[in-house]
Amino acid sequence: MTLTDEQVAALKKLRRKFPESAVRQRPVITCPACEVADRDRPGGVCPQHDAAHCETCDETFTVEHDHLDYVGHAHIRERLIEADAGWEWEPLGRNENGTPAFDRDGGLWIRLTVAGVTRLGYGDAEGRRGTAATKEIIGDALRNAGLSFGMALELWKQKPNRRRRAAPSSAAAAPVRLRTADSVRNEIRAFTERCWGWGLPDLDVNFTRWVGGPGGDTFGTAPPGVLERYLDSLKAAQPPATTVDDRA
Repeated sequence: MTLTDEQVAALKKLRRKFPESAVRQRPVITCPACEVADRDRPGGVCPQHDAAHCETCDETFTVEHDHLDYVGHAHIRERLIEADAGWEWEPLGRNENGTPAFDRDGGLWIRLTVAGVTRLGYGDAEGRRGTAATKEIIGDALRNAGLSFGMALELWKQKPNRRRRAAPSSAAAAPVRLRTADSVRNEIRAFTERCWGWGLPDLDVNFTRWVGGPGGDTFGTAPPGVLERYLDSLKAAQPPATTVDDRA
């Protein structure tokens, strides 16, 4: 592909080094067990480690983490506008309603076009879901596609900045237990059967009401964090005089 002088000039703007004020530090968990705990409950840590405020990334996080330098979403978009006011991105796939189609892992493939040149990119939010995660995925995809244009390339070439381990603070988050969804479900079933004589159908109905109705998590598919909150609500409730079916 032969580029015009105007295209070359525009794409060179993407290669310019970002100022230090635009570079931020992203915490990256290095303990697999803490990673599982944090995914289940943001800020959670495994029983072997503590959480503490980190001066580098300004987060209260497990002490077992490194840092990666990166450029935030706003600075990436600013650089794209500087290079080409008409830049655009589009998802590789769309749903029936026209919204971007995410893959089975929750990631998003995009095409980023700057000065008439298109590159592919992929973004994800490390398993997180929700509106904030969707924005994070889009920003991650733009950074990933921008890498193919040489944007912030020097940051991608760096190794993680090994953090100085902070001493656990008095305000540190308490360690959380690592529990599987099945183990919490079993505890819920035993608790409700012992207290109220509920069977699994009663539980299914009550859990669906608790989460706000059909369409969300079910008792059989909910993750451990949701099930633990449900169990807490059951323990805090006054034992009902009748079963769910009797009240329906």
